[in-house]
Amino acid sequence: MNELKAERILELEKERVNPYKEYNHIVIEKLELDYADLSMEIRPEHLNPYGMLHGGAMCAIADNATGAAVHTDGRTYVTSSSTVFYLGNVSDGTVHCVARVTHRGKSTALTSIEITGEDGKVLARGEYSFFCLSDKGLADQADESAIK
Repeated sequence: MNELKAERILELEKERVNPYKEYNHIVIEKLELDYADLSMEIRPEHLNPYGMLHGGAMCAIADNATGAAVHTDGRTYVTSSSTVFYLGNVSDGTVHCVARVTHRGKSTALTSIEITGEDGKVLARGEYSFFCLSDKGLADQADESAIK
């Protein structure tokens, strides 16, 4: 993939409308090929009944981060499985989730995630697997927009 095409794919991924990400106040901080760093400011609706960050909120940021990272090659993917290990928790502030692609094949991809609090404390680690639906996706959009 040429550099210009890769740059356009990253642009499109940042601009992609994702109502679930917006609803959960998740923001893309950094996006590179095979890498994503997303943040989420903890809000009252993100808390569990004990006043701590809900596990589902951690999964929400993790799924969005890992999805953003895997899509940076321009292909179309869906999550096929995930495993998240909860290691700590917080009740306020901002959490970050860094996702890295660890393997890409013809029809599958694997990623790892790490969620940290503002102090750098690791709150969760996990792995996601993806199934590639086709070789068409953002790369084709990048080609089409270059023609216009």
